[in-house]
Amino acid sequence: DIYEKTENKDNLVYVLHNNINEDDINHVLIAKLIGKTAKKVLAVSDYTRRQFNRISKSDNTEVFYNCVDLDQYNLNISKEEIQKERTRLGLRPDDFVFMFSGRIDIYKGILELVKAFKKIDNKNAKLLIVGKSWFDSNDTEDEYTNVLLKESQDISEKVIFTGFVNPKDMPKMYKIADCLVVPSVWEEPFGVVALEGMASGLPLIVTNSGGLSEVVDDRCAIIVNKDSNIVNNLYYAMKHMLINEKIKKMGKAGNIRVLEKPEFQKNNYFKTFCEKVGIYQ
Repeated sequence: DIYEKTENKDNLVYVLHNNINEDDINHVLIAKLIGKTAKKVLAVSDYTRRQFNRISKSDNTEVFYNCVDLDQYNLNISKEEIQKERTRLGLRPDDFVFMFSGRIDIYKGILELVKAFKKIDNKNAKLLIVGKSWFDSNDTEDEYTNVLLKESQDISEKVIFTGFVNPKDMPKMYKIADCLVVPSVWEEPFGVVALEGMASGLPLIVTNSGGLSEVVDDRCAIIVNKDSNIVNNLYYAMKHMLINEKIKKMGKAGNIRVLEKPEFQKNNYFKTFCEKVGIYQ
């Protein structure tokens, strides 16, 4: 529709933030049209770029990663402030907090995470699930959330559902966690949440999902297979994280990775865009 109405048909740049649904013929046809007519197609990961190229038969594409505001997430919060927030959520000073952050959705692997966490035999381990099924919706809980609540019912004292948290409060939320888990069971186009965790200095556990594997490396994250054994894979990764003496080094390595990759930083986002599409400032 945009292509038909615009007078600048020869100067269109598309930014792909999601993968193409190959089961939807309309998505496939639109991808082919974009591939044929675009001046440039920018994809948020190499995974998404390769998928688009295969479907559209176009190679006029480049990777244009998402970014994070380092000043927002690299907060200097006192231990007293952190503990105040932990206390508000019912967390003790000696608790080890695994955190999930994102939309409550079946594709995000939260049920698999809860099942894995239930296997952890450590009274100080807690699981913090931050998010809601749809942003700041105050509707009654959806079916999938109810499945999660039922699954965690027998360990409800160890699993905390925060509901929706305003984005401006998320940097502080990351600071009260000890490890961020991104257990996606689908192919993530990118995985901004991992970038936020790294910017916050957290070690990560992630699945080998789509573009997510491009965000992290094995210095800052334990990368597990999202196969039929995903529950056990997550369990062993969390168990290892609990006894890992190098956990602080992993968090530091993630922070350094963000600092060393300009394309992950908000301050460079527009400049990178201009370079990718051939606009000179």
